[in-house]
Amino acid sequence: MEEENADHMNSRMEKIYVGAAKDILGIAKRTSKPWLRGGAWKNIEERSQLKLKLGSTRSERVQKRIKKQ
Repeated sequence: MEEENADHMNSRMEKIYVGAAKDILGIAKRTSKPWLRGGAWKNIEERSQLKLKLGSTRSERVQKRIKKQ
């Protein structure tokens, strides 16, 4: 019986705290922000291709040219 009473009090306190927080702070508005837009994926792919070329090249001249790109 005491356990049921404690659970009831706990849920009542939770409702009070949540209600007060909603009244004071309001409900958070979620907005989706597309952090990768348009050409970003294209740039990522180009960079990864350049890294592959750089890793497979032994010549220093070619490596310098690839790093400049």
